[in-house]
Amino acid sequence: MTSRILVIVGDEDLSRRLVERLRAQGYAAAAGSLAEAAGEGGPLADLLLLDGALAGVERIWLRLAAHRPLILLSEAGWSDAARNRAQGAAAILRKPVDFDDLDLAVARALELAALRHENQRLHQCLAATPVSFQAEPSLEAIKRDYLRYLLAKYDGHRGKVARILGISERNTYRLIGKFGFGEGGGHG
Repeated sequence: MTSRILVIVGDEDLSRRLVERLRAQGYAAAAGSLAEAAGEGGPLADLLLLDGALAGVERIWLRLAAHRPLILLSEAGWSDAARNRAQGAAAILRKPVDFDDLDLAVARALELAALRHENQRLHQCLAATPVSFQAEPSLEAIKRDYLRYLLAKYDGHRGKVARILGISERNTYRLIGKFGFGEGGGHG
């Protein structure tokens, strides 16, 4: 299913360029308004791209971020951005927006949202069926399993895996070697 992204930006030219870029990346993107985002039940979007400079945005953005991932566009300094991120934004992008940074932030936010959704679904399944572990999994086992999952999801494309993990391709190769996933079959 194509991810739906609602772009709420005051500058019409920037809004149009963001929507065009996101559509070119394969997302169902549309421009919207704060009123639409704050409406009853919220927008039917998987991700919100929100201009932090819009009047009235402070009153509703924390409520919006509680229900879906939100990427905040900011002209503020990094100290303000760090404070805002701690209050619920999946990412902060400074204006003018670098489209490569946008692509990465959107991919990460949607991947995180999918993982959270999957986590909730699994918690519901576990709540219905009592499970006991022989032993707690180690952090290394969790890292190994997550790396294996990403490699399978992206058909061994190590560059995509590196971007999702937020590490260099070189460090991705090191992890693959460390966990013994082999040398063959990957993309750069």
